[in-house]
Amino acid sequence: MSVSQRIVWGVVLVLLGINVPVFLCLHLTLDTIIYDLQARCALEGGVLYQDIVEPNLPGVVWVHMLVRGIFGWSDVVLRVFDLAVVSGIIAILSRMISRRGKSLFTTQSALLTLSVFAFYLGLLEWCHCQRDLWMLLPCLLAVQCRVSRLEKREEDFSSKQIVASAFLEGIYWSIAFWIKPHIAVPALCVILMSAWLTKKRIRIAIETSGVLAGGILMGILGSLWLIQTQAWDAFWVMQLEWNPEYVSTGRSRLTADRMVGLWNVFFPWSWAHVVALIVSARTIQTNIIEKSQRQPRLLLLIALYIGWLVQVFVLQYPFMYVHVPALVLALAISLSIKIPSQFRSIAWKGFAAACLLVVLTSPVLSPVRLSSWWDCVSSGPSMELRKKIQVDPQPSWEHLEPVIAYLKEQGVQDGEVTVYTNHLIQIYPELEINPSTRYVFLDTLARLFKSRTEEISLALEQCQHKFAVSSLTEAGMTEEELQTLNNPETQLPEAFPEDGFELFPFSQPVVFRSGPYVVHRVTRPIGKLATEFDPLKHKDSDSD
Repeated sequence: MSVSQRIVWGVVLVLLGINVPVFLCLHLTLDTIIYDLQARCALEGGVLYQDIVEPNLPGVVWVHMLVRGIFGWSDVVLRVFDLAVVSGIIAILSRMISRRGKSLFTTQSALLTLSVFAFYLGLLEWCHCQRDLWMLLPCLLAVQCRVSRLEKREEDFSSKQIVASAFLEGIYWSIAFWIKPHIAVPALCVILMSAWLTKKRIRIAIETSGVLAGGILMGILGSLWLIQTQAWDAFWVMQLEWNPEYVSTGRSRLTADRMVGLWNVFFPWSWAHVVALIVSARTIQTNIIEKSQRQPRLLLLIALYIGWLVQVFVLQYPFMYVHVPALVLALAISLSIKIPSQFRSIAWKGFAAACLLVVLTSPVLSPVRLSSWWDCVSSGPSMELRKKIQVDPQPSWEHLEPVIAYLKEQGVQDGEVTVYTNHLIQIYPELEINPSTRYVFLDTLARLFKSRTEEISLALEQCQHKFAVSSLTEAGMTEEELQTLNNPETQLPEAFPEDGFELFPFSQPVVFRSGPYVVHRVTRPIGKLATEFDPLKHKDSDSD
């Protein structure tokens, strides 16, 4: 191992040593908790889709059921699993960008490990433990199966071995598909690139048959699970009757401003896309147009990357976490460059400058993390620690902790609390209670499925909830408005808009308030459900 490799691997160890204890103490976010709630529901004999509304395929719930069923329900368990997935992704990508026969502990592997961990450990909590990154692992395993067939001589593979390898590849693709069906686009790109490299119709037909067989098997097994657990009918109701509205609403939120915002949020990592696209274009030119090189590993990785970009920008909601896997792939492709020896000194200086920029813009070496390190190691996760180390401002643990304490004092049980605001969903696991209705992401469901508001309202009227919890800021009120004097009759700020009292849960009397978070006692007809963003925003305020 060279001196430069030892230095980079040493930096990796320091980075992990500082950040992993803090990472394990960060809170889980709304998406992770909703899948935990669904996993618990299914493990306790409930019916997925029927007992909790979920527009997505059940793959990620199965992952949660597996992890939780074996290792338990602590936040740390899921975060350890998340790091294991990231480590697996790095290992496969390191193999794919290394020259055939080389050790995994090359300079490229070290730089990739450092880059991906520095990127991932510095992200908002919302980007952690997400299915988009998790499904990258089976996708890379599928690509690796295809690479192994391309790199071996045809005489080294019998037809049975080709079918077996392709069958395994199909299983990997279908695992990813059950997690999120958008993966069909990058899978198709990889298969088409492989077909171009193979150029033998019989071989292509055999491989395609094997992939389809593996995919069909997993499709049958997943369908049998849905049937056996009595979730089959409810699953198809969600897919056919609910999801068209879900998809159309998502497309309406995909704007140029959001794309620019995402670029800025990920800065400086966003520039990896620029480098990766240049490397991709150059590799395609030398391998496909000029035919002067043959790099099947890199070509298939590029096909996966381009397909991933297409599905992210064309098919998905413009959420921050859906862009994380594409950036990880971009980092790998960017680091696949073979730099001539005469330019390596300049390249190292450039990389050092990039590291400095990351240190200045990322929390991975922030004073807060450094000062919290020993508490994370010695005490483990707690609300007090979360207040100090959280990166994502939602939820505000400073204000949420008193709300949880108040509800504990009331002795609430399963079904007695309705959390209206998504970012307060931590209330359910903290109190160890189940939601009041099947509509757990209440405010989001009311916005996404406007045609279903009557159905949701009826469920709220008929459930046994005693309390509802809301956030004034997430409903559109500003910090300045929150600071106005409390109205003694409503216990809400004087700036609270009059028409807001028509909306649930603001139609219910307030019994406790902590900053922007409000606990309502449910004693009246629920009123209307807000179907737009920021329902408490004053009409004369500037629009976003």
